[in-house]
Amino acid sequence: MPQYTDGIRLEIFEWQRIDAPPATDVSIAADFTPWVVGTEPDAGGYRVLRRRGRAWIDQGVAATRIEVDPRGVPWVITDDGRLLTRRGDAWEDTGLPGIAVDCSAGLGGVVWAVSADDAGSGATRLLRFHDGSWTSDLPPAAPVVYPHAIPWTASDDDTYGMAHAGEQPLAPRLVATMADGLPWVVDGDGTHYRRLAGGWQRMPDEPAADLDISIGGNVWILGEDRRDGGTGPWRYYHGTDWDAHEGAGTRIAVGADGLPWMVDAAGRLFRHHVKL
Repeated sequence: MPQYTDGIRLEIFEWQRIDAPPATDVSIAADFTPWVVGTEPDAGGYRVLRRRGRAWIDQGVAATRIEVDPRGVPWVITDDGRLLTRRGDAWEDTGLPGIAVDCSAGLGGVVWAVSADDAGSGATRLLRFHDGSWTSDLPPAAPVVYPHAIPWTASDDDTYGMAHAGEQPLAPRLVATMADGLPWVVDGDGTHYRRLAGGWQRMPDEPAADLDISIGGNVWILGEDRRDGGTGPWRYYHGTDWDAHEGAGTRIAVGADGLPWMVDAAGRLFRHHVKL
């Protein structure tokens, strides 16, 4: 299986269009099953679909954003800001306080969400789903050995040291879950933060419109550099900086192999794969 590792030339990868209904968002389960938010309107947003074989199956819910955890459990955000998840055949409201802005589901059932103040103040906060309810407490990191030689180390640039007292996101707007269960957050001003056991580590900044992390630790964003079809994809490269890639999209998701999928402004679905 192709992986993003040291020594692989990036030019051997290209974008492949996937036969799929028009989509507005995408998420990839650990078994590489794609889920999409389509373009057919319904109460809650747009109909959610999951690929099974060559067919796309309606999942009985409408939403504006989707996240699928490694176990294949979906989480969706509706157009009125509710965060739902599926238990068996039923969709349940998770009771997230405020208005859901973004969510991320990782290994071991860890789920993070960015919630906006429903009073309209514009304030946001980071919450974690734990034992059936939401908490702002941050757990200790789980012991994880990251594969694919992508280290989680501080940059040589002193701007990005290890955890600093008082250094933290103030207005989170995007979140993704790392394999250790802790979050990577993009703040309202575009600053990137990674949570460590001892505090927040500021990471090299790159303006981001969307964010996802594979279970192996590969971090991808869609930037704010306008291109035909959306904005450009960027990968956090070798723990030090951002590497620009070809293509454009409006939503990005990363598979377990570290390779991204994108939906573009025309609703087309693409995945990164090795050139044949």
